[in-house]
Amino acid sequence: MPVPIATPTIEEIREPSKVIGRILTESPSSDVKAQLVKEHFSSSLRDHWHEIPLLNSVDQVEQIRPGTLVRFRCMVQNTYNPEWYVGEYELVNKATGERKRRFSLYADSVESEEGCDVDMSSASSATLERIPLHCISIPFESSWVGEEHEAREEPMTSTEQRSKRSLEEEDVEMADVSGMEEQENKRSCSKSQSEGMNDGEKGAKISDGSFCHSHMNDRIDSKQAAIVKVYDADARESVKVNEIYEVVRHAPSGCLGVYRKRSAGLPALPQLTLRPSQLVNILSNLTHGDEVAAEYLLCHLISRIYHRLHGVPVGKLSLALSGLQPGSAEVSSSSSELLETLRKLLPMVADIKLSIKELCGKSMTSKKDYETDMLHMGKLQVEFPTDVPALVLSQGRSLLRTDIALKLEHKQRTQPMQLSDELLARLRAYLQLARSLDVKMSDDFCKIAEEKFVSARQEQQGVTQETFGLWLTLSRLLAASYGEEEVTSERWEQALQLEGTRKQRSSC
Repeated sequence: MPVPIATPTIEEIREPSKVIGRILTESPSSDVKAQLVKEHFSSSLRDHWHEIPLLNSVDQVEQIRPGTLVRFRCMVQNTYNPEWYVGEYELVNKATGERKRRFSLYADSVESEEGCDVDMSSASSATLERIPLHCISIPFESSWVGEEHEAREEPMTSTEQRSKRSLEEEDVEMADVSGMEEQENKRSCSKSQSEGMNDGEKGAKISDGSFCHSHMNDRIDSKQAAIVKVYDADARESVKVNEIYEVVRHAPSGCLGVYRKRSAGLPALPQLTLRPSQLVNILSNLTHGDEVAAEYLLCHLISRIYHRLHGVPVGKLSLALSGLQPGSAEVSSSSSELLETLRKLLPMVADIKLSIKELCGKSMTSKKDYETDMLHMGKLQVEFPTDVPALVLSQGRSLLRTDIALKLEHKQRTQPMQLSDELLARLRAYLQLARSLDVKMSDDFCKIAEEKFVSARQEQQGVTQETFGLWLTLSRLLAASYGEEEVTSERWEQALQLEGTRKQRSSC
């Protein structure tokens, strides 16, 4: 028999429908009702967010008392057409003609009473719009992310009270991931890490959304799904497909709409003064002692899209490592070891095998059935701009186009390093912070870089504007890996040296 969740301390979590009813009844104007509800719950839940049971950590929904507020960590996977609903109406007593105001804001049905008629054409009636979103639990999430959530946010039972943490502590968690958008060759690992928030962005983002009812379908590596309905016009513009949110609803059928975007707070910058040598050694060992490959892999792990220029993503660094031989037990073991290590370091890792059998037997892309308005899942998400670093592992040169293609140079491997929980926590924090650094390029540096680009273009064939963009991206990532907030000539030369070594290998 499931252990019931203990009764929350505040009424906003315990019986949110009553609180909403009071706010709506006391409000004189229908234009401000949703805003008043949002402001009230934003204020009330700010210090009690962790008292709300987390649906992802509950084995059975029966553990939660009906009507209680619950949270759901999810990814927005698809959007539906807007819905129209009656936000306010009147109940008319058949015998006395007495009229009562009723509201269906944050509800899926119209409430009625025995002996009363529903009047939706009265002067106070209001027809409003809301946007349904199809949300699923975070796909391909690494196990340690969920374990940290459960450790930090154990649901309160009737015999055990979990400890509370402040909202600021919550925001340090690395839990943001996105959907897949790139195809890979033979075997690939796709990852997405959370982008950190500035100090001014920390805290809960509260808006109008409604977690209304579960809607299951054929999902890939996903346990739960739901329809989330967004009421606030501003929120409709800010909520995006393939982004991660926490939504709040009634259990088991929702009415309240509170959500916040999941993002990670950053440690102080002085904590990132040097690259951890352990991480470089770990990556070098995973690439058969190839230090050049380890440098590229590190830059790949901290790369992110920070700008899109005319639809072209700027800042990404997709990486293809070739030289893996399926017939070699050692290399096969190394490939699995690399994948397992990435799962320990990153919030999300998806292993997608692109063999002929896999491509012919399973759907790779998600497709929407417009007759049923249902989304049929594939390995990849729907085609929306998404920041997902793609790592391609193959025997020969990959057919997939990547920013960097490098053939591994097998050297002597060292003894595998033992990854303790403490070391993993430090490396995860390092990768998160390095990925989130805003690295600048001074005017003086840009002038020097342009001069060297012009010189290289005169001396070498095949140097294009795209090559120059890659050099700048690599220089920026190398600077971020050292915790530097500005690209220097030293990082520029280091980037050119890496590229020179890579070109020499490709010509052999």
